[in-house]
Amino acid sequence: LVETLGKFGQLEEVSQVFARIRQPNVFSWNIMVAAYAQNGRLEESRDMFEEKMAERDGVRPDEITFMSVLHACSHLGLVEESLRQFASMVVDHAETPRVEHRACVVDVLGRVGELDGAEDVVGSLPAPSGALAWTTLTGAAKMHGAVGHGVRAANAVFRMDPSDSAPYVLL
Repeated sequence: LVETLGKFGQLEEVSQVFARIRQPNVFSWNIMVAAYAQNGRLEESRDMFEEKMAERDGVRPDEITFMSVLHACSHLGLVEESLRQFASMVVDHAETPRVEHRACVVDVLGRVGELDGAEDVVGSLPAPSGALAWTTLTGAAKMHGAVGHGVRAANAVFRMDPSDSAPYVLL
């Protein structure tokens, strides 16, 4: 119910339903964090996972919590916040970033035209797991008319999976 209400932007109702959960766990908190993040209320979302989760229920954010926040940062174009959250994930919470977390960082950098930084992030990934991030970079390169970045990114995807049609479509 909390997730559905959140998808429809009914955040007041989300809070009311959430308040009735007797013992919220990381799963229920993640839904709450995502609901606020997906509705552009990043400050409140961040406050929830940085303070309230631990204070109220002793729950620590996990990789899904960070995925929600990074995804929201990406769609809102918040580069500095995205990088801060990514660093916090590793340094403050000892979570190991997955390729999806890195792809969100690539996406936010790509959205604002920071293609060199995005390519550096993608280049740090092990080859088999980097196809998603390279594809993300291909799309960003097309959006900004950066042919060199686009060709390098598409070629990286082709080397990993010659049958992947995404780079062909994006170019």
